[in-house]
Amino acid sequence: MEEYMTQVVTTQEQRDVVAEQAGAPTPMELQLDSKAVITRIGAVAEVISGCAKASLQRTNAADWVKMGDKYYLQATGAQKVRPVWGIYYRDRKVTFEQLPGDDAGYAYIVEGKVGSKVLDQLYGETVIEIDGGRSSKDPFFTKGDREPDPMDVRKAALANWEARAVAALLGLKNFTDEDLKTNGVAVDKIIGVSYQSGAEGGGKTNLISAKQCGRLYAISQGQGISEQNMKDFLQAYGYSSSKDIERDKYEEICALTEQGVSAMAKKMAELRGDANA
Repeated sequence: MEEYMTQVVTTQEQRDVVAEQAGAPTPMELQLDSKAVITRIGAVAEVISGCAKASLQRTNAADWVKMGDKYYLQATGAQKVRPVWGIYYRDRKVTFEQLPGDDAGYAYIVEGKVGSKVLDQLYGETVIEIDGGRSSKDPFFTKGDREPDPMDVRKAALANWEARAVAALLGLKNFTDEDLKTNGVAVDKIIGVSYQSGAEGGGKTNLISAKQCGRLYAISQGQGISEQNMKDFLQAYGYSSSKDIERDKYEEICALTEQGVSAMAKKMAELRGDANA
């Protein structure tokens, strides 16, 4: 009986080995599969290249802004390239935020997801989350000392989000003169913005965004820090409000705010040169 069982087991093991060998691809099959993969990669690259070329050719100088020696797509350009890629938006949400400080103004923050039907067909669903926004204190809205229109700020926030979303998903940014020239865009007519004079909306590129201002405000509220204490803290850094905070100081300020009033007071004394700090 034991001998019989051994024979059965051995026979079954042999069958498993045979089955495994029968299912394994041959060298020829592996070579054919590799060629199919290479062919598909080439086809995908061709589709992407064609869509990118068509996207650039749909735009003109007014759809781009030059920052430094690179070119970036604006909202008008994003709207033009949207049909090429089958761009769709999901879960888009607009939030109004009162910024901290007596005269800090307000901001509209936009959050949402963006995807492309073309990319979905090539890679499976490809969706990313992105945020954008605009502040009422952007010089664009306060020219001539006028009071900013909340609807204008809201519309600009949505336009900012759309441009950021499309550019982030498709990689339509950091283009050179040659990239745009070869696709019919008159680069000599594109408006330039220097890093010294400012970026989008005239704001300085080294300053924090409206969303970052909102984050700091939320931290201060969570710690029960009064507006006056927060104002005094920022003034010790030389800032009249949160919108003046420089990017390289932002995380430090947030960390100290999270630690509370005592940590803030110690830092204020240090910044003011108090020997007992």
